Amino acid sequence: MSLVSVDLTDYMRPLSIEGDADHRVLIIAWSDGHMSPMGYEWLRWRCPCSSCAGQSGKQGVLSFTRELAPRRKNLVDVHLVGRYGIAPVWEDGHHAGGNLPRVTDDELVPESQEPDEEAHDSSSP
Repeated sequence: MSLVSVDLTDYMRPLSIEGDADHRVLIIAWSDGHMSPMGYEWLRWRCPCSSCAGQSGKQGVLSFTRELAPRRKNLVDVHLVGRYGIAPVWEDGHHAGGNLPRVTDDELVPESQEPDEEAHDSSSP
């Protein structure tokens, strides 16, 4: 029996990252042909920084936010971070890097859908 070695770094390599401002979607094309379209608001809700997502058992500000103000979900730029990360820059000045999410259409939240009430407390910071 022989084992097949797969180079995951090549398999998961993003080929292009394109923004569609009219539809408010960031689209990542992967080396295996997979496409990951992400709505701006969907991406903003998943900011991995400690301020937004929390850390060390403390909740981040997004845990207490029910709705994002327009400035918090308007993408103005994207910077690459290493080989697999991006740092979106939002109109409100927030920017934080994270690994590129490899998602399917089924996992995306439509731009107009409100966040889950269970996922976000009704109080605001």
